[in-house]
Amino acid sequence: MAPCLSSALVQRSHFVTLNRRRDNLLFGILSRMLHLVLMITLLLYTVHLFL
Repeated sequence: MAPCLSSALVQRSHFVTLNRRRDNLLFGILSRMLHLVLMITLLLYTVHLFL
């Protein structure tokens, strides 16, 4: 299981670097938006838990 997982991770990282080289700006914007959405969702979830 571990070797298969590591090879998949290597392939994924290679694919990500290829994509980043092609459209770095778009990837940065998308990752930033995704990070923002995740943070907002976590914040709302914690607020909902405390309320």
